[in-house]
Amino acid sequence: MENIQSKQASLIEKYVIAELELTNTTYTMIGGYNAATYSSNLRIPEIPRSPEIKGAWRWWFRACLAGAIWESCEPLDDQRRELIRRTTEEIMGSAERGASSTILQVIPLKIGRMEKLDERSGIPRMILLSRARDEDKLMCYKPYELEFKLRILKRPQAFKRLRILKLNESSTVRCLIGSLLMSIIFQGIGAATRRGFGSLIVKSFKISEEYEELIKNYKNLIQKLNKIIDKNQYRNILEKLIQMILEDFSSLIGITRKSECPRDTLPPFPIVTEDRDLFKIEIKEVRANDEKNLLEKIGNATMKSQWKRVRSVGIRCKGKDQYTLSTFILGLPRKGEHRGKRRTFYSGYWVRFNRERDPGRRPSAISIKVLKRAGRSRWLCLIYGMLSKDWPERLVRRSVYYKQEWIKGKRRLVPYKEAIDETLSLNESTLRNRFNNAFSMVIQCLQ
Repeated sequence: MENIQSKQASLIEKYVIAELELTNTTYTMIGGYNAATYSSNLRIPEIPRSPEIKGAWRWWFRACLAGAIWESCEPLDDQRRELIRRTTEEIMGSAERGASSTILQVIPLKIGRMEKLDERSGIPRMILLSRARDEDKLMCYKPYELEFKLRILKRPQAFKRLRILKLNESSTVRCLIGSLLMSIIFQGIGAATRRGFGSLIVKSFKISEEYEELIKNYKNLIQKLNKIIDKNQYRNILEKLIQMILEDFSSLIGITRKSECPRDTLPPFPIVTEDRDLFKIEIKEVRANDEKNLLEKIGNATMKSQWKRVRSVGIRCKGKDQYTLSTFILGLPRKGEHRGKRRTFYSGYWVRFNRERDPGRRPSAISIKVLKRAGRSRWLCLIYGMLSKDWPERLVRRSVYYKQEWIKGKRRLVPYKEAIDETLSLNESTLRNRFNNAFSMVIQCLQ
């Protein structure tokens, strides 16, 4: 048995590209077969799985590749989008084109303590989940209680196929590592990562001898990020990382990035770019008592009620205040249901509101990621926004009116009518303005 294990280890070692050890820095929800981190029936926790990590990795690979094309001043038209699709499938794999060029192994190192976060935690996302009355879905890994290793191995036959397709192996490996690092730094793992959950840090970064020289500059940048607690220095290294990744993706498909590329249009989907109007990045130092209080502050920064407090406006707001409180940028659906005496009233944003009520579905364009602890009660948080035009063409914002009534001897507020406050045509100009306002509001609220 020992001989077999030894041969297996030596065989694996032959194809290893790199190994990364990761740990969670905030509460983490990993969904299993029932979208819960823990199964009370089986009495076991869910562990990180490669399909989830590979799905996020693939998304960032595509966003980086599209960003490199965008920065060459080429339009993301049907021809370029087909190039993006084909290149992503050749390298990351697909049902049509075969297996990925790499194998991703997820090796648990520490499966530690968990905690149930319900409405008493004060975290908006957990208050929402607690309404489902499923305690398993409220279980989270506590910070620094989940550790695992990502082992990236090359698939020999797939690398031969890449050479036939004239995709350079060195550029391919660098693009794979760069996009994986983007996924780890900007996204994390599990549910609600856009609201601070599931943040990860790279504890160690090992590279095989064969690829040491090729990707050691990525390793060096990660090591620098681990040592830095100054937000300006962190921002500078993050900018270098993005620049390096975009250069690698340009090299992969043989295009040249241009220093200036004036455009009057938005990309068709989110991309990674050095244009800070389209890919906004802000690093902010946030003070909090502990990790729960930190997630509560992050969650509140995305709530319209908090935006109104910051702007000192009332429940009903019109004109300029209404314009600056466009929370639909933080994702759809964004709706509310208000139970009246005889019927239910609906508020929020709607794509359609007639016989068929459609609140739409679109992820938030603005995300908040916890980078690291910078002191006893200080955390560095990354706020980033990706502006693109993949939104519904039209949105209707509805409001519900309340009045006071006596019910069972007590005065209560009850809804009695609803009305259309605003009809939005989401052209590029409107999206730019609403996106910029929403990003500014999140920064202001994140105190």
